[in-house]
Amino acid sequence: MATIKDLITLAKNEKGYLEKKTNEYLDYKTKNAGYNNYTKYARDLDNIKDFYNGKKNGYSWCSVFVAWCFVKTFGTKRAKELLNYPPKSLGAGVGYAKKYFVNKHQYFNSPQIGDCIFFKNDKGGMQHIGLVYNFDNTYVYTIEGNTNSTAEVVANGGSVCTKKYKLNYKYIDGYGRPLWSKEEKDQTEFVIKYVYNVDDEGLVVHEQPAGKDTGELLKAGTQVEVYETQGSWSRIGDNKWVYSAYLSKTKPKTKTVTNVKNQPLNVRNKPSTKGKVVGGLYNGNVVQVYKTKNGWSKLSKDEERWCASSYLK
Repeated sequence: MATIKDLITLAKNEKGYLEKKTNEYLDYKTKNAGYNNYTKYARDLDNIKDFYNGKKNGYSWCSVFVAWCFVKTFGTKRAKELLNYPPKSLGAGVGYAKKYFVNKHQYFNSPQIGDCIFFKNDKGGMQHIGLVYNFDNTYVYTIEGNTNSTAEVVANGGSVCTKKYKLNYKYIDGYGRPLWSKEEKDQTEFVIKYVYNVDDEGLVVHEQPAGKDTGELLKAGTQVEVYETQGSWSRIGDNKWVYSAYLSKTKPKTKTVTNVKNQPLNVRNKPSTKGKVVGGLYNGNVVQVYKTKNGWSKLSKDEERWCASSYLK
């Protein structure tokens, strides 16, 4: 039984796909890139009898991308049920895709994972659609086709991207919610957490639990998605594992290093210029402060690592 998690995983794997200038090389993510709206998503749905009211390759494709993800995950019959599509659907149009949810009383003002998110324009008309893959108290996180990576909603950007918006973003119109079965809803949570209680050097990322480190260090306050846990370890990406004790659902208060010139800001083993230098920081480095003392800030929960507070903002 396919699940919402399978849907989101498939959709996110399409990140980076670029629309094509001709009807060639449709299965390549970046080859033959252009601005003529040719995609594998429309090609595949065009090959399904009566899925849409006509051929859609060469037309705007944000809604086509969403439907393709549903078809590839759940099969044509179940995808049409979840999207409320009739035969010869008009759902390639965002306004019609919304209407199918509204007519079934499946349209809401707050998100859940697996929802279709609808965006309106300045006049209140529908302009864009995406998939919700996560949300928290501040943001909704999406995967969208025919957009780009800029912060605002983009209705014809030519690529598949992950994005985020404030929950009160003025162009979010609402959320179409498929009527999921219990089995389809199982194991859907991609938990958002934050790196915390690490020192100024950051949290080490490993290739596998307790395995070789990747060389990547995550600073305090970095947001990660936890896909699974094994014992005391959390997977935050492909071949990326971190120690779970350094993750929290609450974002820690952090400060940023500023006004450092020519050489690094010294990190010392006690709150004094007489302390031994045990590290260095540069402008833009983010740190978590655990304690302050006489103009110095402690940068580690368990170790003696201090820097001058005047360089933190």
